[in-house]
Amino acid sequence: MSAIPDNAALADLESILAQAYAVVSGHQDLNAVIEPAVGINVLRDLATEFTRMKDVAHALRTELVARGPGDFVKCIDAIYVSLPGCEPLRTWMLAHQPVSAALVPEDDFQRERPLYLERRRAGQQELAISGFDALKDARGNVYVAEEIARFRDRLREATRQLQRLNGYKQLHDALHGIQTRELPQLGRFLLKPELDAQEVREIRLLHGQLAGQAHRATASVRMFLDDQVSADEKAWLPELEAAVAPLKSGELDDPETLRAVVFDLRGLLRLHLPRLNRLLVVAAGAIPYDHLSDLLLRAAARAEAEGSPLEGRFEDAGAALDEIGQRLERKVAIHGAWQDLDVAVWAMEGAVRTAADPDSRRELASIWKGLAGRFDSLAKLDPAGIDQARALGEEFGATLTAPAPNPDALATAFADFARVVRQDFYQIDTALLEECAAVAQLEPTLRLLFEGGD
Repeated sequence: MSAIPDNAALADLESILAQAYAVVSGHQDLNAVIEPAVGINVLRDLATEFTRMKDVAHALRTELVARGPGDFVKCIDAIYVSLPGCEPLRTWMLAHQPVSAALVPEDDFQRERPLYLERRRAGQQELAISGFDALKDARGNVYVAEEIARFRDRLREATRQLQRLNGYKQLHDALHGIQTRELPQLGRFLLKPELDAQEVREIRLLHGQLAGQAHRATASVRMFLDDQVSADEKAWLPELEAAVAPLKSGELDDPETLRAVVFDLRGLLRLHLPRLNRLLVVAAGAIPYDHLSDLLLRAAARAEAEGSPLEGRFEDAGAALDEIGQRLERKVAIHGAWQDLDVAVWAMEGAVRTAADPDSRRELASIWKGLAGRFDSLAKLDPAGIDQARALGEEFGATLTAPAPNPDALATAFADFARVVRQDFYQIDTALLEECAAVAQLEPTLRLLFEGGD
């Protein structure tokens, strides 16, 4: 029988369990695992429904140590199997219960890890929202009303930035839809020497879809962006409508009509998609997470002084909000570093096409020299994610700095490098957009808090 680990290892385990089950349904989720395994009922033997999860984890540790190694191993094994994608718990098991670690094969862990992270992200989001909902419901208490009043300006600012986040995300999605759906279809029609009647009808239908995207973008500006920033978006949206208008009424038997539309759309996308990404990142970084967390933690402290059972709810929600903010900050930093790399790739593209010209090669060498620092930054932020792009980049760099670089070899090496950078950046961009969309769900609850509605 394995011995119970030392106090340092137990403290680590306690922290891991507290984080893994720090969700609204955490008490029930934990109970569903441990009661069948060793007969411990969370609400009967360890806690109440309002107890902080870190206190539940500590109570479970104390109970299992008192019961001895048999129940300890049996219970932790059951928890481990129920959380096959939890990397911190797997690391702990490998160090302290290595025989039991094999209960979750490596392939299962790799498959379940992203699912676990997504469930954890969603659970933290739900927990944070539930904390603010509890604040809203308890504002009839003097101490809660006082804390809401103290943080009203910060709540208002958080709501404004969350609305901007939502607005820029909606704008980005509209343009991204054009980039991935309508524009490729138009590009395929461009390859035809002439269009038949059916193809003309299809292009007219594409105009309807593009007009719908433009309308969606305009509605997003009106619904989500405040006067301070909306004018910048209203200024360019008519250009989108004008760019697609020829598809409705233009002479489509003239190839130049379609070519001009595709050219204008590509120009708008190349200009505004990166710009909207930057604005989205700025809005995400401006959300005052620390102040929102302070509001919840101050409310928790005062709830404890008042003898209110809401102390645990507020404190767990504050801790979840801290993690949400830290995760978003990290994703924003990774996204920014990848976007710098993506912009450099766009800048090099034209010079690669004319690489037979010595001036073009000097321009490439100058841009490439500045990329070394970006690779180093990304290696710190996203060490696994940068490996393939960095390796292909080094191949391109070696080709570029050869005594007599071959333009065709240079173009091939650059194409491989650029393809991987764009693929990887697309995944990073998508992950950040999904995180921002989830974070934006906080906005309605925060608005009700500072406006005083129900």
